[in-house]
Amino acid sequence: MSVRAQALRLEACRPAADCGPGTPRVHWLDTRLRAAGTPQQRRQHARGHARAALGARLAQALGCDAQDLWVTDERGQAPALRWCGSGSAPAALARIGLSISHAPGVSLVAWHPGGAVGVDLQPLPLGAGLPELLDAAALYLPPGSAAALGRQAPGARAIEAFAECWAAHEARLKCAGRALAEWSPALAAALAGVRAVPLRLPQPLAAGHAAAVAWRGPPR
Repeated sequence: MSVRAQALRLEACRPAADCGPGTPRVHWLDTRLRAAGTPQQRRQHARGHARAALGARLAQALGCDAQDLWVTDERGQAPALRWCGSGSAPAALARIGLSISHAPGVSLVAWHPGGAVGVDLQPLPLGAGLPELLDAAALYLPPGSAAALGRQAPGARAIEAFAECWAAHEARLKCAGRALAEWSPALAAALAGVRAVPLRLPQPLAAGHAAAVAWRGPPR
């Protein structure tokens, strides 16, 4: 999509802990469709709105016009930043990694000047039973995360803990360019060096969601 300058309000999301320099930038935005629409129309609106907002913010960071940037939109592929302006692209553009995550009515956008990044926003799975969630954790999550969830007492906190672990895992997968798959030694090797931290979401978004951002870097 071509990114046009427009008034798209982005609000910063901070990591829940101090991660030092080099932390990716994460913002959230309201992507609700103002008029009634089909599920497909709502999805298309969210994808376009998030990419336009991300492109406009990056144009500010790079010191160029918003119309000089293109945020790709290919299903199954991480968004990427492309130069479509006259002259040479800013040198920093080639190193910037992008990630976007959607939930109904809201999106997270992330960019990292140092390379690949993954961001994930998870609505709390309030309709799922704890045994079902623990089965999914044992199949897909790292053994340490699955074991920690298995020690949770049933209740609201267990649901929140699952969403937090799942968001962190999905963010790491996105950063590494991997699809969701059963946990394996090969997947563990692919995710080595990819750290994830939870995001501090504003109210009322925090009441029904968990979120995380991931990038390659040493743990702190």
